[in-house]
Amino acid sequence: MGDGGDIGDEPYFDYVVYGRPVSTQPKSRGSKQRPRKPAGLEVWRDKIRDAIREARGSYSGDFFIDPLRVDIFWVYDEKNVLDNPDLDNIVKPFIDSLEGLLFDDDSRVREMHLFKFSLREPKQVDVKLGKLVEAFASKREFVYVRVTPIKRDTIRVVSFVR
Repeated sequence: MGDGGDIGDEPYFDYVVYGRPVSTQPKSRGSKQRPRKPAGLEVWRDKIRDAIREARGSYSGDFFIDPLRVDIFWVYDEKNVLDNPDLDNIVKPFIDSLEGLLFDDDSRVREMHLFKFSLREPKQVDVKLGKLVEAFASKREFVYVRVTPIKRDTIRVVSFVR
């Protein structure tokens, strides 16, 4: 599971994709034409599949049957301001590429946490996840994805601060 282990008793699968994510938001081509997929989306999906294939080499091969949580960290290079997609428009390829490999259907994903920050932004990473630490050390733009099961008998607390 992830880097050959668990976070506490929690199994997980994680991987890193280097580079700028491509938005899945279709591009409008005028009022009478159908929107088209963004340029580079298929190449980006291939890059995601390659990263998953590489990460599976150290993975136990477990198939998740519990509800799942997905964490996505996009650390971007602020010097590259062109083609800066919205965070909510980059998610689908990361989930779809895992279907059939880690879980049977993406409806198993019940919780998602998305993060986006600059390479130059001050940050403190309190977890010791090898792939995430290596990605930060590379000083390159990347997306880190971690999938963990949500234990069925666990009470999840949701609080909203006013």
